[in-house]
Amino acid sequence: MKNRLIAFLLCLVVLLGFCLGGCDTPSVPQTNDILEPLDLQLDTVHGGKAEKTNEWFLKNGSTEYKIVLSANATSNETKTATVIQRYFYEATNFSLPIITDVGLSYTTISKYLSVGNTVLSQAVSLGYEYEDESNAGFQIITKGQTIFLFGGEYGIVYAGYELCYYWFGLDYYADYCYSLDKNVTDLALYDFDIRELPDFRVNNPAFGQAIFAEDTNLKTAWRYDRQDTSLNYNTLWGNMHNTFKIVPWKENGVTHRNWYSKDVQGNGEPYQLCFSRDPDGLCEYVLEKFKESAIALPDIDILPFSHEDIKAWCKCDECLVLEEQYDGCQTVGYVRFLRKLADQLNAWGKETLGRDLKVQALAYNPTEDVPARYNEQTGEYEPIDETCDLGENVYIYYCPHPDYYVPIDDPVNEKIWVTLKSWSALTPCMYIFLYNCTMYPNYFVFTGSFGAMQRNYQLIKKYHGQSLYDLGPYDTPNSSAFNGLKTYLSAKLAWNCQLDFNELVNRYFENYFDVAAEPMRNMYEACMNKLMYLWEEGKVDWNWKRFVLEDVYYSEGFLNTLMAFIDQAYALIDPLENTNPELYYTL
Repeated sequence: MKNRLIAFLLCLVVLLGFCLGGCDTPSVPQTNDILEPLDLQLDTVHGGKAEKTNEWFLKNGSTEYKIVLSANATSNETKTATVIQRYFYEATNFSLPIITDVGLSYTTISKYLSVGNTVLSQAVSLGYEYEDESNAGFQIITKGQTIFLFGGEYGIVYAGYELCYYWFGLDYYADYCYSLDKNVTDLALYDFDIRELPDFRVNNPAFGQAIFAEDTNLKTAWRYDRQDTSLNYNTLWGNMHNTFKIVPWKENGVTHRNWYSKDVQGNGEPYQLCFSRDPDGLCEYVLEKFKESAIALPDIDILPFSHEDIKAWCKCDECLVLEEQYDGCQTVGYVRFLRKLADQLNAWGKETLGRDLKVQALAYNPTEDVPARYNEQTGEYEPIDETCDLGENVYIYYCPHPDYYVPIDDPVNEKIWVTLKSWSALTPCMYIFLYNCTMYPNYFVFTGSFGAMQRNYQLIKKYHGQSLYDLGPYDTPNSSAFNGLKTYLSAKLAWNCQLDFNELVNRYFENYFDVAAEPMRNMYEACMNKLMYLWEEGKVDWNWKRFVLEDVYYSEGFLNTLMAFIDQAYALIDPLENTNPELYYTL
C-alpha cells in the first residue's frame, strides 16, 4: 500500500488551511427541517448475490481455472483478462492462464472464467441487463462452475476490478495506493449474480489526483475513464459558453440586430442573445449551424447552446413585457426558444441521419430563474404553463453555488434547492456542475463539505441528474491528503450514491495512512468539528473570495492539538524504517 504523503504538506494543511472564510451577514439555518426524507431511497441498480459455495476456485495455492476470451475479443475484453490475471497473481502467487474460446464448449462442471462474448456465454441462457447509455454497466454471473463477466465498452473492465474486490478486497485510494489481500492460498467459488449500473451516466474526472495519475490502473479502478462522447464542447466550439460562437456578432450584428440584447458592453458588443424580438429567425439560423455540426461530427448527439458567462440578460421592451407577464421570470423566451430549436433538430436528425439529437442549455447566473410553479396538490414543481415545458429534447446544465457546508435541501440553500427541482420539472435530463470539493483560492484550505457530499449526490440523482462534474483541484496532481479523500469519495459515490459513507472514510484512512490511520482520522474529525462549529457561529461560509478574515482563526491550543496528532502519526510509522523502508518513506 504505497502512499504519497509528504509531511510538510500536512503542516501546510494545518498552518495555511485553517484560515477559512467568513461573511458580513452570517448564514445560519434557523430550522433543522429537511425537505426530503433523511433516509433517501433511490431506485438504482447495484449489487446482488455473492455467496461462497462448497466448491473451490483456488485450493492449496493451485487452480484448474482459466480465463477465456473470444478469438475476436475487443481490446477492453483483453484488458479485463489481464487486469484479473495481474491482481490474482499478486494476491495468490498463481498465474491464471488466458486462453481463447476456440474449440471450447460449456458444461456445468467447466472451470472457466469467461470474459465478454465467448462461445461459452453463447451456450448458456442468461438475461444480460447491463446495457445503458453509459456503456459502463456490467454483470458477474455464475452458471454451473463457470463465472461469466459481461459489460459495456467500459463496464467489462469494471467487472474485472469488481470481481477482484469480491475476491481480494481490491480498492484504490491514490496513485499506487490500493488494498489487496496477499498470500491467499484458498479461494471459494462464489455463486455470483451481480448487476451494476452507474447512478450517473457520466462522472467527469475533475480531480488532478485522477487526471494526472501515474498509475494507469487508478483512473479505471475509480471508473473515471469513461467519456461522454455524445457531448464535446471543445470539438464543437472550443468553449462551454458558445452562443456568440454560433451566432457571431460581427457577422450578424448589423443585419440581425434583434438577435442580440438591447444593452451593450463597454466594447459596444451585446451582453447576450435576445430570444423575444425575432425568435423564429434566430432559431432557423442556429438550426442550420447545428445541422452542419451534426453531419460533421457523427459521434456527437448532444449539441450545447450555452449563453455567455455574463450575469446580464436582455432587457429590451419585448423581453420586459414577457417578463412582466410571467411575474418577473426572465427566462420564458429562452425556454420557448430552446424547445422550438430542439424539437426541430430532433425531428430532422431522426429523419435525415437516423439519430436522436438533443440540445443542452445552461441554467447559470441569469438563467437560474425558472418558469415553473409549485403545485400544492401534488407537492411537486411543474412548468408554469405548457409553453414552458422543455419536452424530451432539451437537457439542462445547472451550475449552482450553494453553501456546501450543508446539503442543498437545507433551508440555508432554499433558493438552490427550489431551482434544482424546478428545472428538473421541465426536462428529463439534468447535467450538474458542482464546486463542492475544494477552496479554489487555496487548495490546502480544509473545507467542511464532507458531510453534505453524499446527500447532494443523492438529491441530484433523484431530480433527473444524469451527468456529474464535481470540480476539485483539477489542474495539479498535488493536493492535501484530505482533498484526496474527497476524490476517492466522489469516485465511489458518483457510481453508487447509497454506499456506506463512514465505511468509505474508514477504508480510506486505513489504507492511505496505514499504521498512522488513527491519529490522522482524529485530526480529520477535529478539523470537521471545528469547522462546523465556526459555520454554526456564522464565521465561515463558502465564499471563495473572502475566506480569510482577521477574526476567524484557530487558537494556539487547537493548532498544537493538530500537531500532536501528526507527532503521533510519525511515532507509529517509526518502526517501519527498519521493517519496511519503502512504506516508511512513502508515509
